[in-house]
Amino acid sequence: MAGDGQTTMTEARLGDVADLLWGDTSTTKASYTATGFPAYSASGRDGFLPYADFDRTGVVVSAIGAECGKTWLAKGKWSCIKNTIRFWSKVPEVDTEFLYWLTSNPNDWPKRGSAQPFISQGDARAMRISYPPLAEQKAIAAALGALDDKIELNRRMNATLEAMARALFQSWFVDFDPVRAKLDGRPAAALFPAHFDHKAEGVVPTGWRATTLGEVIEIFDSKRIPLSGREREARKGMYPYHGAASVMDYVDDYLFDGIYALMGEDGSVINDDGTPVLQYVWGKFWVNNHAHVLRGKNGISTEHLLLHLKGCNIAPFVNGAVQPKLNQGNMNRIPFILPPPEIGQAFAKAIDPLFAQIRANTEQSRTLANLRDTLLPKLLSGELSMATIEN
Repeated sequence: MAGDGQTTMTEARLGDVADLLWGDTSTTKASYTATGFPAYSASGRDGFLPYADFDRTGVVVSAIGAECGKTWLAKGKWSCIKNTIRFWSKVPEVDTEFLYWLTSNPNDWPKRGSAQPFISQGDARAMRISYPPLAEQKAIAAALGALDDKIELNRRMNATLEAMARALFQSWFVDFDPVRAKLDGRPAAALFPAHFDHKAEGVVPTGWRATTLGEVIEIFDSKRIPLSGREREARKGMYPYHGAASVMDYVDDYLFDGIYALMGEDGSVINDDGTPVLQYVWGKFWVNNHAHVLRGKNGISTEHLLLHLKGCNIAPFVNGAVQPKLNQGNMNRIPFILPPPEIGQAFAKAIDPLFAQIRANTEQSRTLANLRDTLLPKLLSGELSMATIEN
């Protein structure tokens, strides 16, 4: 151990301490099955195979394409297909899970090619690494792994919470279960009607109305301001900058403050199943001109709006073949079933705690990810030791 909290490091080539092999070049995604053992491609863990090539902890690296240099930690029984590298430690003084963290930055991998970057076998084996003593490696891997485990737990919790909200939405606003219960003489909340009305637009509960999205959304598109890549580079900051599908950058100011739903306007507009590209956002943020900025109104909460849109097929409302676009006019024509205000309010009250927990879990995960990303380079370089952090 060096002074000032620094750790003594050993240098080596990756091929000297790890057993590297290329994924099975004869196996492609066409071989995937509905169930089985996890399989990794150049896009990560994205399918199953009926067999497992490995039963151990290892590191998988994307060896070509857009994800080139990205790594995944594989545990248990798993396989790799073409365009991947897999490796694990072959010497007792190096820990495999530490190797995962050590090689987790895609920019550290030596790449060739410009249009289609790739990692050659020789370059991968010659890649220079440095590592601390084994006990320090294990402590680092355990600490960083614990942060990742909590982030993954939050992700699974959020998926469960959203599934609960979607199930209640399905019951109330798609299947009309409380109305059907009353029709059958079974108990249901008093605020639901006991009959259906047959209208030209379809069958809806008595007192409800078939309308369109335009009646239940506030649109804030006029407040959007696009920033070029050069402008964003000059304005780096803490506020997320959203595009059509995701956060693209972080800038030094914000345009919105609150809870909103973002729906792709052009570019990334529609998913493979016909549903819209959506983002649930809150706090202070910036949006460019590729996503509609929406909130619910007329007794419909933003979360109610979001759940409705997640089940909509918007294909009939999207224009453009080369560059798909969902303009405001077409967006406003998307069908919506509008319940009386008291039912919308009851639904908002029921799902508010679920979405509040989703937001809290997401915020915690962001904090943990920032902590992990701050500690990672300092621990891997030996600038900090686990003993210093723990003290």
